[in-house]
Amino acid sequence: MSSPFVKHFIEDNYWCVSWPHWPQQVFSIKNNRLMDIVFDTIKCDEAGILLKLYADNSDILWIDSYVYERDTEKTYSFYLEEQYEIIGVVFTAEKYASDFFDWLEKQFMWMILNE
Repeated sequence: MSSPFVKHFIEDNYWCVSWPHWPQQVFSIKNNRLMDIVFDTIKCDEAGILLKLYADNSDILWIDSYVYERDTEKTYSFYLEEQYEIIGVVFTAEKYASDFFDWLEKQFMWMILNE
């Protein structure tokens, strides 16, 4: 089975890890929220959440560690995941994108093996 995740370079030296549909089951394995993984596990200082708006249009909502750390009750994280279709994460360095991609791949494989 092939992975639903894709890592690719986008303009202005940004890297994106995307997927066709929100893989909620992957993120819920350890009860993690997407922003927890991006900021706590991957340890990046800034990331863009790629949101599908309508049809083939999308936009990037940039979040930095300052905003993330002040969301102590995770209300912002819950709001984003409940109100928008998230189709990827944009990083400012390839290292962060590679680390996130690897994390997703491992979680996806464990999910498949446990089915």
